[in-house]
Amino acid sequence: PEMNGVKDLFDRGAAAFVPNVGPLLEPVNRQAVEDGIALLPDRLESHNDQQSTWQAFSVEGAGQGWGGNILAAMQQTSPYTAISVTGQTVFLSGAETRQLQLASSGQVQRAYGTNRRVYNSDEATAILRNYYRTSADHLNNPLMRDLVRAQAKAVDDTNVLAALLDQSSVGDSIRLDGNRLSDQLGTVADLINVRSALEVNRQIFFVGMGGFDTHNDQANRLPQLLETLSDAMTSFYNALEMEGLANDVTLFTASDFGRTLTANSSGTDHGWGGHQLVVGGAVNGQRILGDVPEYTVDHDYAYRTRGSLIPQISIDQYGSELVRWFGLNASELNTIFPNRGRFDTTSLDLFI
Repeated sequence: PEMNGVKDLFDRGAAAFVPNVGPLLEPVNRQAVEDGIALLPDRLESHNDQQSTWQAFSVEGAGQGWGGNILAAMQQTSPYTAISVTGQTVFLSGAETRQLQLASSGQVQRAYGTNRRVYNSDEATAILRNYYRTSADHLNNPLMRDLVRAQAKAVDDTNVLAALLDQSSVGDSIRLDGNRLSDQLGTVADLINVRSALEVNRQIFFVGMGGFDTHNDQANRLPQLLETLSDAMTSFYNALEMEGLANDVTLFTASDFGRTLTANSSGTDHGWGGHQLVVGGAVNGQRILGDVPEYTVDHDYAYRTRGSLIPQISIDQYGSELVRWFGLNASELNTIFPNRGRFDTTSLDLFI
């Protein structure tokens, strides 16, 4: 009942579920895991490592994520194509991709003196702006020269973005009191709204929320988390629909792992596979695209005492669906998703 918004999106055909998704190196089942013959991802059930594995197919310390590599494959190198509204993320890092980090509020802090008078002086402001632009020209050390030029470019990029976001108001209808995820999605909507002025036609954003590590008090905590998620996703989609952008934007969930099927006192333990939600006008909605495992600990895709789900759909398969919609071909998918060839590459029919 806390997810009435998502239920409405589902009924309207704008939302679909992809059950039991997770990191896999090859298709496996319970018997293969228990017999010790299955090839398994490293450090399962470790938060940091599995977040990194979801985003970059390697444990913590990975340098490139599939979000960043998608943009590199599409030759999207603008600083406004890879944007995180929840801090640094490996997902948006790539060989040719540098992510831009913004506050969830959408407020952009300009460099000192570049957007207002300094000590009531326009002359001082002009001097400061010129300093940022030209200070690298007089440096002999190549490394220092490159660093200062990078800083100057960041100052210019920030001023451009701040001026545009000051005028954008799409996100105001998305932000809900006390809902930090909706704040992030409101900023994303504002950035989408000014894409033409930023001269970009492809963007990947990263937002996030925590709190799902429910080892205790799950009965009280989980409904609140699901309500936050549902309300934020619903307000985001509805605003995009009003702007005529619903078919051009897809919002999808990912998590380090799901939870065990049976309780640990008042909560659950770390699992493996988890169910994901995809929302957008192009989504083949009102469907569950895969098999939902039985809610018992005695079947081929549950193992360990409390029942940890063994994924039936790999990140490679799930991500390939999203990236194919985004515009990449099969050859490019095989480069971005290293284990894709080990799984069934038939489409999940996630999009219309």
